Amino acid sequence: MRNFNKLLKSFAGVLTLVILQITSLSAAEFIVKYERIEADQFGEEVSVRWLTVSEFDNDFFTVQRSLDGAQTWEDLGEVASIGSVPGAGTYEYIDQNPVAGTIYYRIKQTDFDGTYTYSHDVSIFVEFFDSDEEEEIEVYPNPSDEFVIIETSTSFSGLVDVTLTDISGKKIAINMNVDNQKIRIQPTKKLFGLYFVILSDQQKTRVKKIKFK
Repeated sequence: MRNFNKLLKSFAGVLTLVILQITSLSAAEFIVKYERIEADQFGEEVSVRWLTVSEFDNDFFTVQRSLDGAQTWEDLGEVASIGSVPGAGTYEYIDQNPVAGTIYYRIKQTDFDGTYTYSHDVSIFVEFFDSDEEEEIEVYPNPSDEFVIIETSTSFSGLVDVTLTDISGKKIAINMNVDNQKIRIQPTKKLFGLYFVILSDQQKTRVKKIKFK
């Protein structure tokens, strides 16, 4: 009888261990999984949308943004979770103050116990258009094999900041000369492919595409 009781205790211990392992496995299976994350520009705003396949113990999401090629991140806002569900959840956050150029977005997911994980990041190139902008600014030669001239119909207001970036948002070193209505920029190394010239003065930011060959 004593041996039988010991066998029961041993069986109960094994059963408890199996239950704990199954519970742990189930929790792992339902940690937030993303089906997709998207970012699209609509007018002067960017819509960040994400779809989850499953969620477990998820409290809320934090949408983060990077303006320097995914090196540093800032919090934009929080979106509450729909709760622990095995099915899909659809979310959206509107970035009402994007800047011209390449922006990276990612989702920080926070559990009820305070632990958190990050999604992969997505990027979007944001452009703002003025009704007269295409007529105001001329970029030539385009394509270019060495330098670019940016000419405007009016002088820039005060100091102008000129940045050349690749499609990932990485800044490219340039030499620049500004002469009233003309700006001449020349990369310090040979370039090939599509790049973006970002011009900012006290009034607004302009973005122009340029191809180097």
